[in-house]
Amino acid sequence: MELSRREMAVLEEVVVRYIRDGQPVSSRCVASSGSVDLSPASIRNVMSELEGKGLLQQPHPSAGRVPTDPGIRLVVDSVARVPALPARTRRELEAQMALRRRELVEDLGWVAELVAHVTREAGLAARPLDEERLLEVVSLIRLGAGRVLGIVVTDDGRVEKRVVELPGEVAQERLQEVSNFLNFRFSGQPMERIVTDVRTRFGGASGEEGTFGALVVGVVDQLFVEDLSSSEVVVVGAEKLVEAEEFTDAGRLRSAVSALEDRAALLQVIRDSLTTERTAVVIGTESELTGPGELGMVTTLFFHEGRRIGAVGVVGPRRMDYLKIVPVVEFIGDRLTSMLDGDGQQSEVGVQ
Repeated sequence: MELSRREMAVLEEVVVRYIRDGQPVSSRCVASSGSVDLSPASIRNVMSELEGKGLLQQPHPSAGRVPTDPGIRLVVDSVARVPALPARTRRELEAQMALRRRELVEDLGWVAELVAHVTREAGLAARPLDEERLLEVVSLIRLGAGRVLGIVVTDDGRVEKRVVELPGEVAQERLQEVSNFLNFRFSGQPMERIVTDVRTRFGGASGEEGTFGALVVGVVDQLFVEDLSSSEVVVVGAEKLVEAEEFTDAGRLRSAVSALEDRAALLQVIRDSLTTERTAVVIGTESELTGPGELGMVTTLFFHEGRRIGAVGVVGPRRMDYLKIVPVVEFIGDRLTSMLDGDGQQSEVGVQ
């Protein structure tokens, strides 16, 4: 949508003030800012024009205007360069993440917690996305009574543990043969293909090979098919929504909390919004999940060896300060990528 310079100037001021105060913005407030060189009467006319274009709305006849979701979107998209993350904030994040780097392998909770702490919104982290995960290593540990602890590490840093039930006792030496076979034949291969390849490899086998094959298939079926196909979505700081003025309305608060509890829907919004972009902003009614609770979401990808591994971001009120939050989540995403790639160096992509 094309706007004149004065229309854009007024819209930007309304969005900035609404994000800051959460209240309808009057023409007098815009005029007093000094950023728009127009009289209050002229500003009122411009605000009426913007309302006619669906970018502003007036909650009550005597109130000022608030931006609509398209209005906020237009301002967010008009910023050619995201503000740089302050050096002090970068140093603080770098130090905190360096202390937790080893936990990335098994736990994403601290990532969501860190984002929530820095942004004062609900933090989220998710993996994997829609790309195939690659197997790194399998370990099998005998527990007794036909039960085996299976541990699988994948290239996105996840460590999956599950108890495998076998029809009879299996010696630890035999289990080692199975894990050696899987690691030798399938390390670096997509998880989804391993089950099919194993079944094909041992289909129709007899004798010792058939016995060994049945054991391998039994382990793979239970380790790779069900448990490892699930995704991990962590949300920390949902209680922060209670503190926001927008959620004093009980119905809106219930919708917001319900959205944060629906992990499958959250993951779907993340996947959809990050299909073509490294960083995505979702505002209010732009998704069915964020619309009812009047929420906003900012997410960014992190990678391992150039592959999309997961996403980190925040969920908050639709009036949250997107342009301050974007550089925070991008910096954290860069550091997660650095950790997974094992270079230990700070990545500055997207935060300069």
